[in-house]
Amino acid sequence: GKESKGILVTSTKPVTIHLATHISSGRYGNLPPDASISRPLTETSTEYFLAGYHRYWTGSDDKPMSFYMIVAAEDATQVDIHYPDSVPMEDQHVRLSKHAVFTKDVSYDDDTKAGIDFTGTRVVSNKPVSVFSGNGLALLNAQGGNTFSKYLCESMPSLDDLGTEYTSFPIHYGGDGGYEVRVIAVVNETGVSIPAFSTGLTLNMGEYYVVNNTVT
Repeated sequence: GKESKGILVTSTKPVTIHLATHISSGRYGNLPPDASISRPLTETSTEYFLAGYHRYWTGSDDKPMSFYMIVAAEDATQVDIHYPDSVPMEDQHVRLSKHAVFTKDVSYDDDTKAGIDFTGTRVVSNKPVSVFSGNGLALLNAQGGNTFSKYLCESMPSLDDLGTEYTSFPIHYGGDGGYEVRVIAVVNETGVSIPAFSTGLTLNMGEYYVVNNTVT
């Protein structure tokens, strides 16, 4: 839904904005905090592709809590949200006022949405917006028969912030945990090569390929 809770920060010289989330009450209570940077707005902050996280809590209910948020910086901001084929939802079109936040999530109590992951969703606006996405109850690891989960929310880069060559590292701290890297295409017929994992991949807009330490 829509809420007028956006925070607009302006400065006379360049600054860095760091966001931290603390959940200490509610259904889950005392979840570990999460942090993200907030990317600066530019004239071209008008098109995004969402990256989600599918390794949700795997308790007896086995339900994900995928979500995203869109924050408007100006009045009369029109936002078009195009879901990939993997998301059984109709495309959405919303109009936001200055500082308005549009949030879409997968309710813990909605069995019809179980398994939804917003990865690959395209967001297009007529004016600059900030976009965040994540998971409300992401499974982090399962060491010694115990599972741990946390709230994840990350600032998404706009299309103009993307590149064609990246380096990363295996986010792995031992034990039974692991890491996952997702490559998300924003243009049709995108060739992708990941040495030691896969070569000769071709992805279309909104499609993604996963590399992790157990399954690719």
